[in-house]
Amino acid sequence: MCPQSNRLSCQAYLKQTAEQVPNWLSTHQVGQKLNLSSFFGSRVVYYPGSGLDGDAVKLFASSNSAHCFVYADYGLNKESLEQQLDSAENGFKGYKKLDRIKLSQEDILPKNWVQHIDPSLAGDVNYSNASEVINQPFAFLEILERKAEFDESHGAKRIAILFLGADGFATYDALFCQSASQPLFALVLQDHGFGGNYARFDNKGLLHGIAQKTQKFPKYLWVDPTGTKPWEEYQQIENVAFAVGGMHNNERYLFERK
Repeated sequence: MCPQSNRLSCQAYLKQTAEQVPNWLSTHQVGQKLNLSSFFGSRVVYYPGSGLDGDAVKLFASSNSAHCFVYADYGLNKESLEQQLDSAENGFKGYKKLDRIKLSQEDILPKNWVQHIDPSLAGDVNYSNASEVINQPFAFLEILERKAEFDESHGAKRIAILFLGADGFATYDALFCQSASQPLFALVLQDHGFGGNYARFDNKGLLHGIAQKTQKFPKYLWVDPTGTKPWEEYQQIENVAFAVGGMHNNERYLFERK
């Protein structure tokens, strides 16, 4: 494999799959009723156990390869999260809030969804790590618009992020592993050593087991293979350099399904 300096960046590689901002998102007006089927019918990047790591949005939005994101973490606090998003210092650089749409569990979950997590998949997990937010879930969709002083080189004109104070495993199952679910564009895999998750996201972990059971796989994985084992159905994309991201500046690589 060629040296890092001679490879395409993750951003440059993903730009080859660039798309226009989905019509529903480009035409959205403040206060307009949202049809979530339009959101989930778009290219979606899912980040379970996300915390406040904005690098997935940075990568996929800057390459215009995806405009919709789902961030799920039962350790997120709604009030703290909203304060971070509203902060000029801690919000998404180059973007401003266009709309914030509060949602209920009934708004998000598909009707008659089938749960695929069972004891054979879950194994010996420790639910004591789960935060109290599991009993007080929240959801809202944040629609962001690029600030006038930034141009297309910075990123997409608009992006939409669904923030969920919820279990990342159950969310994956309910939203992306049902018979009618649209396939994910990309999945961010990051097992944090002290992240508080009760099971693992990586190869042979609980999330992988749900995907195998339902045969619902994303097109891409974005993963730090030194700390999180990529799923065995995927291989690293040759001649694409790693991107540094996350709270610990992990080296993350793009993997594509074999």
